[in-house]
Amino acid sequence: MVLVLVALAATGCAIGGANDDGTTTKRDAIGLPDDDVDETGDETGDDATDETSEPDTALEDTSTIDDTATAGDVIFPPEDTGCTPKCTTCGGSDGCGGKCSTGSCGAGETCVAGTCIAPTKSYLSPSDYAFGTAWARGITWTIGSEAPATIRYTLDGSAPGPTSASKASPADLFVATSGTVIKWYADNGAKEPTVHSFTANILTSGQSSYGFLLEKTNLGGKGPVIVVSPGATVTGSTSFTAWTSSGCPACGLQLVYGIGTTSAGCVYHGSPNVWPGASGTGSISVKAPSTAGTYSLNMTYTLQLSCADGMATNPLGVRPTAGIATIVVR
Repeated sequence: MVLVLVALAATGCAIGGANDDGTTTKRDAIGLPDDDVDETGDETGDDATDETSEPDTALEDTSTIDDTATAGDVIFPPEDTGCTPKCTTCGGSDGCGGKCSTGSCGAGETCVAGTCIAPTKSYLSPSDYAFGTAWARGITWTIGSEAPATIRYTLDGSAPGPTSASKASPADLFVATSGTVIKWYADNGAKEPTVHSFTANILTSGQSSYGFLLEKTNLGGKGPVIVVSPGATVTGSTSFTAWTSSGCPACGLQLVYGIGTTSAGCVYHGSPNVWPGASGTGSISVKAPSTAGTYSLNMTYTLQLSCADGMATNPLGVRPTAGIATIVVR
């Protein structure tokens, strides 16, 4: 019996211990208590961290979902409402809440992206020859249109088309070879129905007599074609070359312009002498007619002492003229 009690007492030391106040604390019989210091001294009591209680950060999903659509994203198609668009009139309702991009327009108009567009008209400057025959050298012809447009043209006599050379109106075309055939039309979304044709005739023998050249006429910053209201004042400029005959090299010469046969002013007055004479840029100022219509601004020369004298002779009604611009009154 004594040996048994001694054994129990020894066991009691293993599973319980005395505190300073005489009480005892129960111990874990199979290991150290949680607040004992381990062999490395790294963790003590409640300050120790249980590795098994930490979240597994290596497996944590930190990605986010970007629900902002980009150009490459697949977008769900719009819901099929079962409505079938029906278009008969350009720009009208398609019956499904939309606008018709095709359909009928007024006479001569073309439906372009839901808008009816009427073709514009175009004109050549100079529109004819100074003397009804030929110019004394190659010049720059300009094609202008009433409304902004693309000028499609050829210089080989063939008919222009959608793939032909093109320039924005006003289009400058320098031609130095006599007999060159200029063909063109304007395209502002609707093709001009008329394909225009003009033969550029050049005759250098004209340099030995009185003569003039006119190029690059510009009215109101629009080129050689301008649309104005009745009675409007039209201003602009033109480039000129003028010369006299060898029979009177010191003669005075005036370049007189006006609408129809009515003189309105001079772009040049002086003694230009024989070929190549004098060149420069002259100013234009003319009052548009009070009646709607399409008018040619014409020019010719006189041999007088002043511009006033030259205008008084009414040269536009008696001498060959050149049409240098087109004024459309609306």
